[in-house]
Amino acid sequence: MQKNTHDDHERSPQAPSEHVPSKEHTMTPASRTLSPATITGLSVAALAALALTACGPDDTLDTSGDGEPNSTVTIGTEDEDAADDAQGEADETDPAEDADATAEEDPAEEDEPSASGEDHPLYGGLETVQAEYPDGVVFEVESDDDRYEWHISVDGIERELHTEKASGEIVHTEDDDAPDSDDLREIDAIEIDIAEAFQTAEEHAGDPAGAFVDEAQLDTEGGDVVWDIELDNGREIAVDVTSAEVIHIDD
Repeated sequence: MQKNTHDDHERSPQAPSEHVPSKEHTMTPASRTLSPATITGLSVAALAALALTACGPDDTLDTSGDGEPNSTVTIGTEDEDAADDAQGEADETDPAEDADATAEEDPAEEDEPSASGEDHPLYGGLETVQAEYPDGVVFEVESDDDRYEWHISVDGIERELHTEKASGEIVHTEDDDAPDSDDLREIDAIEIDIAEAFQTAEEHAGDPAGAFVDEAQLDTEGGDVVWDIELDNGREIAVDVTSAEVIHIDD
């Protein structure tokens, strides 16, 4: 019985043996040279490079693999801030604005008398005289080189004052005799401010470039008291002292 079993065992075909390669034959050259620590480091570096490509200037990177940001990577913001600062400084130092500011602060321009409207030196001198003698009445004025010569009635006497055209200041004062009866009658007839009479005459200058009062004095024409005003373009205009109406114009 045992013999048969043995014979059967000897006769049974044996399965072909499989060749199992050893670890030495299956390892690639890279796996033979890279340690686990090296592989981990390469993986982290690859992830970091991928994150830098996808992140914006202010995005944060997770370099530990735990989902928490470990550092903030800012790209290009210093250059952008520098450009913004340079643009801001350029806007603040606009040459055109600086030129305007310099012109406004230039004392030389402020000292120069204007040649238009009420800024004319004539009105500056009139304002000075009226401020110095608020109760006085101007009844005559004449331009003389760099000055204006004013005649006013104050405290029953006639006073002569000179104002400088450039500054408007009083540079000379002297007292004359009291006005005569005709002068007093004409002075008493005045109802409008003398500056209004000057402006009325200048509005009828007949000159596109404009003209200003060169001299003025009271006069009586046909029983009416008028300001007889001569402009610096030679035109003479009579203005009523009560209504500021233009009575006549002589060229």
